[in-house]
Amino acid sequence: HGLQYTQRLYPNLKHKFIYSPLGSSSCGNAIMSKDGVLRIVSCSSLIELKRVSLLAETLTKEFHFDIEWIHIGDGPLRNKLLEITESFPENIRFTLTGWIDSNRIQEFYNCKSIDLFINVSNSEGVPVSIMESMSASVPVIATDVGGVSEIVDDSNGILINPNLTPEI
Repeated sequence: HGLQYTQRLYPNLKHKFIYSPLGSSSCGNAIMSKDGVLRIVSCSSLIELKRVSLLAETLTKEFHFDIEWIHIGDGPLRNKLLEITESFPENIRFTLTGWIDSNRIQEFYNCKSIDLFINVSNSEGVPVSIMESMSASVPVIATDVGGVSEIVDDSNGILINPNLTPEI
């Protein structure tokens, strides 16, 4: 998307631009849950743009199954997130890991049961956090913003409307 935008903006320089995507090495397959608990991971800064509190508000709604949500990251909205998660019903557990060194992300995905990666960001490039989860074959649900559709499709996840609300 960025390449196409730049080429439209500067058509006389079109020949000078090169598409060079980032990537993430395959790290095997994450272990899927077998105990009836849906295990969700998200990874981002805790800032308004990433809308992690929107995910938390959604999980305060009525779910009739067990959910374990792990968020990797930190930021200025940490206290807001923790305040929302305090009101989770008993069947939803939340863990905030803080930042995990990028070199240990693959280890994280290989050592934990993970069923789903969720990104509800308002804006993205091509998110490395999604690439990392996909490198462990974790299915993705993400807002259809920026370059997300370049890596998420029907074969590995679901793109959702970026104008979502916490309502189920």
